[in-house]
Amino acid sequence: MVPTTYAQSDKQIFQFLRTLRRQGQPAALVTVTDIERTGPRPRGSHMAVSITGDRVGYVTSGCLEQAVAGDAVTAMKDNADRIVRYGENSQYLDFRLPCGGGMAFHIHVDPDLALLDRCLTAMERRQPFGLAFEPQGGKVEFLDDSKVATGWVEDKFLRRYAPALRFILVGSGAELEMMTRLASAAGYEVLAYSSDESILALCQAHDAQVFQLTSVQHIPPLPNDQWTAFIFLFHEHELEYPLIKAALSGPAFYIGALGSKRTQATRLDNLRHAGVDEATLARIGGPIGLIPSARDPAILAISVLAEVVDRYRQLELKI
Repeated sequence: MVPTTYAQSDKQIFQFLRTLRRQGQPAALVTVTDIERTGPRPRGSHMAVSITGDRVGYVTSGCLEQAVAGDAVTAMKDNADRIVRYGENSQYLDFRLPCGGGMAFHIHVDPDLALLDRCLTAMERRQPFGLAFEPQGGKVEFLDDSKVATGWVEDKFLRRYAPALRFILVGSGAELEMMTRLASAAGYEVLAYSSDESILALCQAHDAQVFQLTSVQHIPPLPNDQWTAFIFLFHEHELEYPLIKAALSGPAFYIGALGSKRTQATRLDNLRHAGVDEATLARIGGPIGLIPSARDPAILAISVLAEVVDRYRQLELKI
């Protein structure tokens, strides 16, 4: 059995497909299109499969990946798209899902290389987009519409792609290193900013992009969009004010800073005296994290990561 590689982002799945297609090898994109009663993955979940059965991504909790990959290999050999079902209303009468119910998977054979390039370009530019899968015609259409909702529209299955969650971590010390380690291990994009070269070296070892802060008068560009979370992890809080103001100038969905309730009150008061209005101040979260008074760097990182991911999931549902 070929082990499935877990992919945190659709980008990894599309990169795997593009690599296969550029090498002239067959490939298949598997998509969850229907779930009856309950299922371990939401509709729209993807898995990429090669002709040898190698795969990236999950469409269930692991109970169907090998079987569905086998269906995808057969589809590639037949050079024809198809929909396969497991569980209730399935052609496999002797197969029952552990969670009950049923699931349907659309298998699209040999995705167009130009389409994959276009999707990956949009992902690199952090632009939302959609794909329309047409099972009967074996076609997939790129949709510029950022308001696409995942689901069936007549005979087409639409899938929406939002930019991935991005963490911008600014600060120093063990909190910055641990937050970088955890977020990177979970597969998220991480940019780490610090004046401490030794901490930046550790962050870089955890696959983060790193940027050195030389002075508060020279702030490097801070990427900022509505899918970005800023987390300020300073103990010398006077250093954070110009950086927080820079973060507030963009549409980031989450801006939070380390410290107690008293520290947060002082922070807001100082920014208020610096001319920041109340509506803008309300965007700054603190104390950060779901676990009150977390002081251990590892517990703090887990607490903050959970809070940010939950906010991001809520954002995906709204936009």
